[in-house]
Amino acid sequence: MVTEASRNKACILASPKTHAIAESLRKELPEAIVDIQYDVQADGGVYDKLYKIIQENNQYKVVER
Repeated sequence: MVTEASRNKACILASPKTHAIAESLRKELPEAIVDIQYDVQADGGVYDKLYKIIQENNQYKVVER
């Protein structure tokens, strides 16, 4: 059994324009607790993984930071 405390925590940095992409990525991380944020919080949060959705060559892609 996976407890809440033992689950990985991930953050996806998105925008209103890329929120749907972030939701799709959330579905690919079923074992993690996933936050979708539009700005990096001042406290930084404590995340095991941090992803950012960027636009490159007129396409969106997800990069791990």
